[in-house]
Amino acid sequence: LGAVWWTDRPSWRPHRTAVALALNSAVSVVIAVPVLPIDVFVGSPAAAIFPEPLEMIGWPSFVDQVTTAYVSIDDGSRTAVILAANYGEAGAIDRFGPSRGLPPAYSGHNSYADVRVRPGTTVPVLVVGYDDPSDLLPGCRPLAPIVMPHDIDTEEQGRPMWACDGPTRAWAELWPDIRHVD
Repeated sequence: LGAVWWTDRPSWRPHRTAVALALNSAVSVVIAVPVLPIDVFVGSPAAAIFPEPLEMIGWPSFVDQVTTAYVSIDDGSRTAVILAANYGEAGAIDRFGPSRGLPPAYSGHNSYADVRVRPGTTVPVLVVGYDDPSDLLPGCRPLAPIVMPHDIDTEEQGRPMWACDGPTRAWAELWPDIRHVD
């Protein structure tokens, strides 16, 4: 923003520019790249400026909780569906879930809705991240709430997972109601 002003100053010196760039880089790295220890980052001004990394802290623990819930509703055939409210949750499940025996997650959030659409079978559904999915799926009952480590206030923190019956209509018909952009 001040580059023209900076370079047009008569007192401009290359070493001052180098110092300014170094300071800018250091601050930018702390804000934008997860280099701070979690306990330091959580309460830092960097987290207030750029809170997105907070949403990724604890993904393995989150997926462990999803795995426990999934095992409780699946009959061992790995046919139950996992429906996540947002692409972050679905991405965490897709990243860490296979090593825990989880199938790919589905989500209607943003462009993740285009990644995969569930075929028309009716099987149990583990719903993650929704306040109450009973307007989408029948027979929903709450399971244990999600507890994120470090007591971080994420979109998932404290929300229950839900065990729901399979949809009463085809997934392709239900998908427009699940899909959301925000």
